[in-house]
Amino acid sequence: MTTDTGEIVSFYEQNADAQWSRFDQTARVEEYVLHRVLDDHFPAEPAVVADIGGGNGRQAFRLAEYGYEVHLCDLTPALVADARTRGARRQVELASAVVADARSLPWPDSLADAALLLGPLYCLTDAADRLAVLREALRVVRPGGVVVCQFFTRVGGLRWILEAAPAVARNFDWRGFLRTGVFGDAHIPDGIRAHYYSTPDEAVAQTREAGWEVVRLQGMDAPAPGTGQSNLARAPRRIVAQWGEVALCLGALPANLSAGTHLLLVARRPG
Repeated sequence: MTTDTGEIVSFYEQNADAQWSRFDQTARVEEYVLHRVLDDHFPAEPAVVADIGGGNGRQAFRLAEYGYEVHLCDLTPALVADARTRGARRQVELASAVVADARSLPWPDSLADAALLLGPLYCLTDAADRLAVLREALRVVRPGGVVVCQFFTRVGGLRWILEAAPAVARNFDWRGFLRTGVFGDAHIPDGIRAHYYSTPDEAVAQTREAGWEVVRLQGMDAPAPGTGQSNLARAPRRIVAQWGEVALCLGALPANLSAGTHLLLVARRPG
């Protein structure tokens, strides 16, 4: 069954500003880990990067400022419009920013040296859709190029319910959720219910099925998911970096991959 994306688009339209500001408020460690991983695996600038499902461009603009040629797409028109507005205000602009579905990208084969998939794989609840996204990314990345993917974990989904909607946590099908990675209860808030929550083994298996060679799995936010990262919102950069290094160390341990909220996967296109 193909994912109905109407609910997810509506959610992100209503929360466009938060998709940028959260990295300054509740995700500073997460962003630190992301860019340390990109430093390890992305080609040197001025390589071409496809930011697939890149929202309003938080990471795309940062890469463009480093000297990359960045092409952004997202399914949510409000986020792409916001990216264009931000681009008009900045000295560094994106090469392009278009509304597009990650399952059917508008770009030619082998456009990019590297790709980001930091949203689509947790915004599509149907496995066939996620596989289509991974195959489209494979198509637009040149042989030998890399993709960096982000997944939500099942532990993360349960953590969000306890933090954001504790009343819901008293009565929901948690066994079904752990089995499927999808919240089936209609009373769960849409910002949680509309997403898909993976496992490390599943993320690896599906990425390989799409034709990629998996080279790294990395937890992003342990030991500071949720409240822990919020406590760092006003911390000096050196303190964020310290906890980012802790998260990198702990997130590389296989025993901890399922314990955080966000999981990164790095893969290479054969050739």
